[in-house]
Amino acid sequence: MFDTLILENYKSYKKLELNDLKRINLIAGMNNTGKTSILEAIFMQHDRLAGDVFLRPLFRRGVQQVEVKPEYIFHPYFHDFNIDKPFVITTKGGGFKDVATYTMVSAKSKTMAVNQNNLPMNSVLSSASTFKNAVEIRYLSNNDKKGMATLQIVNNQLEMNLESVSPAFRTAVFVPASARGNSLSDADFISQLDMANGLDEFVKYLKMIDSKLRGVSLLSLGGQPTLYVDVGLKRKIPMVQMGEGISKLTSILTAILSNQNAVILIDEIENGIHYSLMPKIWKIIFSAATRQKSQVFITTHSQDVINGVSECFKENPDDKYEDVFSYIRLDKNDNGEIIPKHYGAASLVASVERDWDIR
Repeated sequence: MFDTLILENYKSYKKLELNDLKRINLIAGMNNTGKTSILEAIFMQHDRLAGDVFLRPLFRRGVQQVEVKPEYIFHPYFHDFNIDKPFVITTKGGGFKDVATYTMVSAKSKTMAVNQNNLPMNSVLSSASTFKNAVEIRYLSNNDKKGMATLQIVNNQLEMNLESVSPAFRTAVFVPASARGNSLSDADFISQLDMANGLDEFVKYLKMIDSKLRGVSLLSLGGQPTLYVDVGLKRKIPMVQMGEGISKLTSILTAILSNQNAVILIDEIENGIHYSLMPKIWKIIFSAATRQKSQVFITTHSQDVINGVSECFKENPDDKYEDVFSYIRLDKNDNGEIIPKHYGAASLVASVERDWDIR
């Protein structure tokens, strides 16, 4: 696990430092304070071998199409769109320090197809300009070089070149804000669980939410893998018919249970889940993450989520949540800078009991 995250010149953050991170971390704040951006930064630092690493956050946010130009793909990641200064993502903890530095550079290669129809005959010409249309990513671990990747736009295509880049030693999994989950990802994780004889554990957790549930099956109908559940009827039903809450919880649980020593990133956990289930949801997350030795980061802007974790703490007083939980509220100061405020388990419970709004 890492206990410190530092973002420099990244999106809305000139510099943000989150300290004293725990196994379970809840991040809240008003809209446009960069909660989701924090999750995306953590995922980006771990997603080293993906050529679409800059595109994935756009797709998760619902962007359907994007022009293959630096100003649309790369520039928004730089603070105030200042591409002359690199942005840096740093994680520290347990005796290690991982640093990823992202710098706009000129593409290393450029190709051009010329034919008779596009020759600029009798035209006034100027010299070709050199422009920054590539991102160079350098990785360091404890000050040792861990390779370099270059993402560049050539002929309206995004290309990736790798130089001795090794995968991050932790897997990162991103559970998006959508309440409906992702059936293909869920099916893949369920298959991994089934192969490792972990399906019973998954069903046990789901039963804590719906006692009617007896079992889960992964079936292929029409060539599409689909999750079906046994709820005591004459035949199994698609899991999506169980409601959005079960679908969102399925995405969360499969992500945690099918990965060990991983970083699990859950955006807007409240979507699709009734507030009354929140204490149980938190109990499940604490139990599953501890079992898998994974670190979890969760965003919210819901007081119900905060109340739910407070109730979970009070209903299970013997569990040492202070050692494994951190709550971070993001606020803006008068200069528009994002300032994090940290709460432990005890201070969060005290704030909820006093009816203080700490969202």
